[in-house]
Amino acid sequence: MKYLIFLLIYFFAATKNTHAYLDPGTGSYFLQIIAGSLLAGGYFFKDSIRTTLKRIIKIFDKVKKK
Repeated sequence: MKYLIFLLIYFFAATKNTHAYLDPGTGSYFLQIIAGSLLAGGYFFKDSIRTTLKRIIKIFDKVKKK
């Protein structure tokens, strides 16, 4: 695991400047990837998110009642 982290840091730190062409559709494609990932993650973890929110609400309800 340490080796993988070292490689990732090395590859990101030792990058050279590149002159790549990004067309206007690339930005919307990246936004679509990010939005899709967030929505899929939310759907996948919806039960754990729901139980966590219920626990937080219970804690704040107890504080209000005191």
